[in-house]
Amino acid sequence: MNQAADSLLAVRASGLVKRYGQVVAVDGLDLDIPSGQFFGLLGPNGSGKTSTIHMLATLIRPSGGSARVAGHDVVDAAVKVRGAYRRRATPRGGCFCRRVRTIRAVPRSARG
Repeated sequence: MNQAADSLLAVRASGLVKRYGQVVAVDGLDLDIPSGQFFGLLGPNGSGKTSTIHMLATLIRPSGGSARVAGHDVVDAAVKVRGAYRRRATPRGGCFCRRVRTIRAVPRSARG
């Protein structure tokens, strides 16, 4: 991956794959998220959203492909990735995971 391009990206994933036995949860995901941008990951249940976030947060290892967060590889530099979350993800440098809030979807029946 190009280092100059990586410095402009908060997240870059290329061909990211996660398998659980015979089940393929994430199949060849390519993703570029520029620094300073908000990003939403939407999809139906079982589409690999949680597995993707867990790989990007270094909570689980990818089965294939590669991903970089803040320019650091999620497999080879997992500690640096976690440090990048602490330094960059919150205004005061607190732990990213403690500040994440779940947004609940509005049921279709409640939509106008």
